[in-house]
Amino acid sequence: ANLWLNSNTYRVVISMLTYNANLDLLTMTNVHFMFARSGHVWKEITNRTFKLLQYDSFEVYLWDILFYLHITLLLVNEVRDILSELRARRWHVKKAFKHYIGFWNTVDWVSILMAYIMLIVWLMRYTKVAQLQDTLIGLPGTIATCSSATNQVTCETEIYQSFYQDAEQAGSWIKDSNLLGAFYPIIIMLRLFKAFQAQPRLALVAMTLYNSAGDLAHFTIVFLAAFISFVFTGICLFGQEIADYAQFDRAAMSLFRM
Repeated sequence: ANLWLNSNTYRVVISMLTYNANLDLLTMTNVHFMFARSGHVWKEITNRTFKLLQYDSFEVYLWDILFYLHITLLLVNEVRDILSELRARRWHVKKAFKHYIGFWNTVDWVSILMAYIMLIVWLMRYTKVAQLQDTLIGLPGTIATCSSATNQVTCETEIYQSFYQDAEQAGSWIKDSNLLGAFYPIIIMLRLFKAFQAQPRLALVAMTLYNSAGDLAHFTIVFLAAFISFVFTGICLFGQEIADYAQFDRAAMSLFRM
């Protein structure tokens, strides 16, 4: 017999999709059953919700357009600075690069590159969600075609499996897009520090952080060494009894919250 649940099984996931037509929200609910070597079974319910119609008003378009106009303007200014340096150094690339490159210019280029990476990921997200929306709208008609199939159950199962796979792919792109969006404010914060250089008191705070960067880096190394040791200690002591310490990432997050 083909036993899909045996002694080597680590996790079983039961997934279901629900759609709220009033709010235009599609929710994937996953019920996770995690099996420990000691025989304990943990249950965890996770939800991933996303809006199918991503641009429901002109204001949403407007904010995106303004943001990328600003990023494009920043790109144009940086390219002009590079050309000015090249002309000033008689097109000697190495000398121009040494004079141009610096911490704040690096921050500007990182913000530009991250913004356009976010744009690419967002376009992929938009495409996947739009395809998922079209599939959901045409799902009743697609299911109806299975009535003339030789094996109706198999036909419907394949359609639902394909729909779930599309939802998983869309959810994955949404997660990547949200992660990039979550880290981008840090880059904006660094660019604000650059703007603070124009005001002496604000520049003093920014330069203090800049000058202490080396000491902060050494502190981070020592802190991570001690923190990771405590993570493994928590896994050894509580990993078979408490779900929050069953894995390295879970234990690290639990200790970080403390």
